[in-house]
Amino acid sequence: RKVGTNFINHPLVSGSAVLFLGSLFGNLFNFLFNLFMSRNLPFADYGILVSLISFNTLVTLPVGAVSPTLVYFSAASFGRGELNKVRGLFNKIFLPSVMIGFIVFLIFIIFRSQIGEFFRIHDSSLMVLVGLNVFIAFVAITNGPLLQGKLAFGFLSIINSLSSFVRLVLSIFLIFLGYSIGGLLLALFISSLIPLILGFYKLRFLVDKKIIPMKVEVKNLFSYGAPSILATYALTAFITQDIILVKHF
Repeated sequence: RKVGTNFINHPLVSGSAVLFLGSLFGNLFNFLFNLFMSRNLPFADYGILVSLISFNTLVTLPVGAVSPTLVYFSAASFGRGELNKVRGLFNKIFLPSVMIGFIVFLIFIIFRSQIGEFFRIHDSSLMVLVGLNVFIAFVAITNGPLLQGKLAFGFLSIINSLSSFVRLVLSIFLIFLGYSIGGLLLALFISSLIPLILGFYKLRFLVDKKIIPMKVEVKNLFSYGAPSILATYALTAFITQDIILVKHF
């Protein structure tokens, strides 16, 4: 019995269970979102929505692929109580990711007409909203991994589920108000701010002036994450590229 209790209480087991339940609720809200949109949007608008979401997923793949690497490096420092190293890792990753996200956002703005033409979408302003969602994904690149490294599994599950719930409710509300794709992309943007803001609040100790930043070599960080990026892209491409190509043709 003691062995079983220790096994259940182990952070790896209990944390994985909490993350699983959190993702279960989040995916339930995502399922209801897609179910509602497929029943209440015109076929053409629903095709635009799923193709833009697929495109957004494909562009932000590096964010998700780098996450396991950040979890690995931050968890070791959290476990040893070396918060200065965690802050050093945060400083090394956060600012470059914001700059990359901003450049990608500018690319969406500059080439919005060309991207819209590829997707057969006449409203090029939708590309700007997609670019804004991509930018937020790059800004939030450190939040989830550092919260996992801190073993804040319950908090992470709550904010992700809350984000999916807000997206569902806000999207339904905007549909009833008469908004279409633009309103839905705006709902995606607003819901993505929830884990971003709450995550930064939970990690506010990283900006404590009493913590001395330490140099962190990121060469190994990216070499460690490169196979993950390639594998994630290959797997995700199976469920995104076909939707994108169908919309194009």
